Amino acid sequence: MPWHRASTNLSGKRTGANGDGRCAQKTGSLTGTKVAARTEALEQLANSDVLTGLLNRHGLKRCAESALQRNRQHGNRLALLMLDLDRFKPINDSYGHEAGDFVLQKVAKRIVHLARTGDHCARFGGDEFIILMENIEPGDSLAATDSLKTIVARIDQAIRSPIKLPCGARVSVSVSIGVSTCQGAEDATLESLLREADSHMYAVKSHQAAACYRYGSASS
Repeated sequence: MPWHRASTNLSGKRTGANGDGRCAQKTGSLTGTKVAARTEALEQLANSDVLTGLLNRHGLKRCAESALQRNRQHGNRLALLMLDLDRFKPINDSYGHEAGDFVLQKVAKRIVHLARTGDHCARFGGDEFIILMENIEPGDSLAATDSLKTIVARIDQAIRSPIKLPCGARVSVSVSIGVSTCQGAEDATLESLLREADSHMYAVKSHQAAACYRYGSASS
């Protein structure tokens, strides 16, 4: 009958050639893998918006810190887009919060679809979204300016497209988009970019509201 030579471990217990020593190593390896996976899952949860899967505020802050550091080192142009949905509240009021959540999920998917590889997309809270874009070509480049404007126009068009709710009803929202940029500025922060984009976004919102008012007056 085949036999295995026994050995003695440090605790004085006798183990076979495939005994406790190797089992302990294997168990330790599996435990380490599980811990690493759980840590990664917890980190993902801490940095992600539960409803949409986009970055949350904490995740955006972490990405922005790294992006701004790269911006200072390499001097590449960086842009922050702030998106605020219009006509969203009536959907919540008419169809309920589940329908509102469904719309937010659809909008988030459209934003991710239009974002470039490497862009950072976040839900900033409620019906506000942020896109942080790195490596934008210099502002004096006509092609780069058109490219940024084109991205904004595409996002605006995509978000305005009708959304079919689970109940079968079709709804539409619009969006006001504010943009802020920086290039190698040592004093640039996420907060300063957000303030500038927020100011521009509300200017766009006011302009759109004024245009609607003038349109209503002209047609009355």
